[in-house]
Amino acid sequence: MSTTVYSDIHYHFRGYARLNLASIELEDGDSLEADVKHLIKDFESRGCLQHDPAYAISVMVDNDSLAAVVNAQTDLSSRDETPYPHVDIKAICLHGKHRILAARIALQEHDKWWTARLFSSGR
Repeated sequence: MSTTVYSDIHYHFRGYARLNLASIELEDGDSLEADVKHLIKDFESRGCLQHDPAYAISVMVDNDSLAAVVNAQTDLSSRDETPYPHVDIKAICLHGKHRILAARIALQEHDKWWTARLFSSGR
């Protein structure tokens, strides 16, 4: 990737948070049925690792909603060992759609959240 792309990613990155699966909007696209079925089996055998930032999804959040969350929350950019804060915010999934679809099926209601990298929409 060019340095411009990395610069844009860094500019729009706002931190990590745990999001409710229902608040993550998935854009229509290719069917991921086989991937989702495979992930559900993985989740059942080894867990879904939704708390691990290595398995975080990437989401886009509009600036106004993001500003409200940041004002109400602690530092979202923290990368220490403590759990990321749960935030109530609508987001559009940029990367990790298959994980979200599988998690919506496999997880019990009280566990329906995922760690997300938050990116501002730039709007």
